[in-house]
Amino acid sequence: MSAENTSTLISLGPILLLFCGAALGMVLTRIVPESNRAAILRLWTITILLLSGWLELQTQFSSDFMATMMHDPFSRFFRLTAVGGFALMAIFLPPASDSVLATRSHRRVLELTYPLMLLSAGGVFFLSAAYDLLTLFIGIELCAIPLYLYYRGITEIAESEIKTDTNGEENNDSEELRSRFLRVFGYGLFSSLILLFGIATIYGIGGETNLLQLRINISIVFLTYKKLGPGLILAIALIAAGLASKLGLAPFHMWLGEFHASRRCGALPLAILTGLLSGTIAIARIFDNVLIAFSGDVMAPLDWAPALTTIFTISMLLTVIVILRERSARRLLLWVSLAQGGFALIGIISASTVGLSGSLLQVLFAVLALAVAIPLIERIESRETKTQHQNGRIAETSLSDLSGLAHRSPLTAGLLILTLASIGAVPLTGGFIARKELVESALDSQQWWAFSLIIVVSLVIMFSIARVIWSMLRKPKQGLTYTTPHLTPSMRLAAVLTCAMLVYAGINPAAVQEITVQAASVFGF
Repeated sequence: MSAENTSTLISLGPILLLFCGAALGMVLTRIVPESNRAAILRLWTITILLLSGWLELQTQFSSDFMATMMHDPFSRFFRLTAVGGFALMAIFLPPASDSVLATRSHRRVLELTYPLMLLSAGGVFFLSAAYDLLTLFIGIELCAIPLYLYYRGITEIAESEIKTDTNGEENNDSEELRSRFLRVFGYGLFSSLILLFGIATIYGIGGETNLLQLRINISIVFLTYKKLGPGLILAIALIAAGLASKLGLAPFHMWLGEFHASRRCGALPLAILTGLLSGTIAIARIFDNVLIAFSGDVMAPLDWAPALTTIFTISMLLTVIVILRERSARRLLLWVSLAQGGFALIGIISASTVGLSGSLLQVLFAVLALAVAIPLIERIESRETKTQHQNGRIAETSLSDLSGLAHRSPLTAGLLILTLASIGAVPLTGGFIARKELVESALDSQQWWAFSLIIVVSLVIMFSIARVIWSMLRKPKQGLTYTTPHLTPSMRLAAVLTCAMLVYAGINPAAVQEITVQAASVFGF
């Protein structure tokens, strides 16, 4: 084997490790005794993720073009972010002995989540290295496949338990899960078809699948006609709509609602983290790589930005309206997480190093904070809500369930407050630094609509976060018995380290900003 082939094979090491780890994780769900299965799968998942991150750091840039492209600073940033986010999610998944997961079907769903996390991380690794339209599309689908497998798996589990039901009574959950799987699969298939049609259209115009060569061909077309043709406008609109669905931007976010309805089995953080990472990568690769030529005068952002601007504006306005009316803590966090994708998009639209650096910071701190905050919110509930879960009802974790948390569990409340503060861009947190860079980018490019939306939506989110924090600080509601969330030592350590990183980045952001600026400079603005 030649040195060039060896270098390319080594560069594929982290991706192969994650996919093989996911396959072996599926095997472990069958052969490991049920009493120790969840703990072993958790340890296996975290180990594979950390090993893949270590291999990524060990892979050096070489003379091999393919290996260098697969490990450019942009790809490396998203790979390491995926490792951190999914590792935190694996740590904070509820244990199989949790009373909410008392039924055997729920425990098996939880166990399936671990190998699916590895598969999702493998999809993000593959997508981040895509420099071709076909590999880009395959990478996006690899990120979505675990979500389809998740719902198909829990549907089969529910159906198998119906057959073994000693009472012989029909379980309404099974029919609900089947219909929900069809909706998730239908949304995913429809968005994939839209994206594929857009990719086919832009390929027909540029005549190339390689992103770098396609960039040159599109520039030639633009220089020839001095404006965007109807075909290119159609391609941009279709690609924007398809990727907005993957990112979870309103009004293309319907599939995330199905994952929100899943009860405490890791579905919501898995969907949010995968969508946020894969959507940002794909949008940046296409809009800041293909549709920005070597000179700003050739393909200026103003030529294609209106399509993304419209989606961004609609998404943020819908988010503001829903957040102000929301009374469920879990759904509130879902809508706040959708806004993070909108904030990331504004930096991509700016087509500048500062703007894209702000988007990368936004994604990094959102992934870390959401990977901790969502599981913590899901573990807090009143006895009444828990009873509804145990009776098979899909009950929400309301703001009243958080009442008195600061008195019952000060550590959990403190950790949750810090992560929510970063999500809400409170000063002295990493989220504030990311939002600050996005504001500076909007002002530098004189995008006043973006500046106004960032300020308005940020204030609304801060107000909503303040509502959640106030609920934790106030006295418990009379007549309800509350559970105290139990955090294992590993959960406490992971949460404390994450919060320390968010606060340190807010106080001394230079080191993280240097990394994101280096990753953004790959696009040559």
